[in-house]
Amino acid sequence: FTVYIPVEGDPASISNSWINVLLTDRSGKLWIGTENGLNRYVYSTDSFIRYFHDPSDPHSLSSSRVFALYEDSSGRLWIGTDDGLNLFDRTANRFIRYCHDPANPVSLSYNQVRAITEDSRGYIWVGTVGGGLNRLDPATGRFTRIRRNPTAPPGRTLPDDYILSLLITATPQPRHLESNQSPESPESNEIHETLWIGTIYSGLVAYDLTTGEFTSYRHDPANPTSISDNCVNCIIPDFSDNAGTASYSTAGSVPTTGSVPPGVTSSASLKASVSGPSAPSGRSVPVTDTDTADTDTADTAASSTAASLPASAPAPPSAFPSASPPATPPTSLWIGTNAGGLCQFIPSRGAFISYRHLTHDPLSLANNRVVSLYLDPERILWAGTYRGISQLNLHRQNFM
Repeated sequence: FTVYIPVEGDPASISNSWINVLLTDRSGKLWIGTENGLNRYVYSTDSFIRYFHDPSDPHSLSSSRVFALYEDSSGRLWIGTDDGLNLFDRTANRFIRYCHDPANPVSLSYNQVRAITEDSRGYIWVGTVGGGLNRLDPATGRFTRIRRNPTAPPGRTLPDDYILSLLITATPQPRHLESNQSPESPESNEIHETLWIGTIYSGLVAYDLTTGEFTSYRHDPANPTSISDNCVNCIIPDFSDNAGTASYSTAGSVPTTGSVPPGVTSSASLKASVSGPSAPSGRSVPVTDTDTADTDTADTAASSTAASLPASAPAPPSAFPSASPPATPPTSLWIGTNAGGLCQFIPSRGAFISYRHLTHDPLSLANNRVVSLYLDPERILWAGTYRGISQLNLHRQNFM
């Protein structure tokens, strides 16, 4: 491992050691959101460009505490902080702020932003901790607020205003065809989208963007195939065609009948209690960054204080595809919970498979507090926990 930590007096070092979120954009640039500043890693110089909140600059970040990063289908970078939503204008090298205004009902509902995603129509969806869900029309800058309504009938209201994660999945559905339209034409299908919402108190929520209906999946102690915990930290899709069909092994799934295999448990989970130091305050470091998609020449100029690239520095990744949701629905979702470990949700069955840490099993999940997930092309699921990283081999269904 190469470890990057803040270096006092070096503005080209990473701004803070408490990392909240990572994003690789479509041009291969790595963005890092921390407890004190947004950073962009410059591969050519093995250095960082920092962005901070500056009280004297209305075009700086609205806050230096960064919790969410998202690149939309147009290549725009959105940043969620504990004091509003930001859009980075890469050409002007400045930030456009979207913050809560009590006098404006079409402003952001709450400034604690934890999740951002986009639907097929280009709307930006924003999850807040305390203010529910927001839909932003980037063309107008107006927000539509979707919040919990205790007087609404079941299924017609957001059940929880405290949101930690968002994911949109899309399913093509046939539509009525005119006599001159072919079933194979692009107009023969419409996209039916579901917004998956990870909440703090109400588990996983499916919001049907066509019908406006909400479906909640909460933990049920009497049901081993329910979600393992009601606090959902992260959600990622899995497009494999064999989701949920693996045999029971060291870390296999929880069967609905029969014995529970080793490495998997349907009993109460082990809750982590790890805390870290608060991030120190920092000042803005002025940089120049044109951030073009095809070259890093501006990066080199902006980071002239950085050392030359060492042999161990990572190479930049290849460009990433569009952020728009695929038109093929995932066969399952992987869910990281706050105290119940890792879950695989299979929508076609409405069932969850749970993977938990077992104190007597060194090959189980490292810890039951899962804060980040990544599924690589080799079908290795990487789970970031409060006790290190776990790798789940989905071919063999065992942790490594």
